[in-house]
Amino acid sequence: MKFDFALRDEGSIILLQPVTQAAQDWAEMYLADALRFGAAVVIEHRYIDAILDGIREAGLTVVDILEGKIEDALFTMQDAEFLKDLGVKVFE
Repeated sequence: MKFDFALRDEGSIILLQPVTQAAQDWAEMYLADALRFGAAVVIEHRYIDAILDGIREAGLTVVDILEGKIEDALFTMQDAEFLKDLGVKVFE
């Protein structure tokens, strides 16, 4: 998988789910005290830009699973199938 985090904007909150071990390690280091919803970290909108900046500075990547936007990521057909299973339109 070529992306490290899956991001899902739920309206009043954003769920940020670490997908890779590197993402899990980053989240443990920088978001250890954050509220969790399953495997995802619950983020308020006012904090997401700074968190995404930190993720990018660490060389990690994020996919927005509702919008189908891949930021800073190259993905394989296996990744495309994973996204399709999440309901993201990757190819039309």
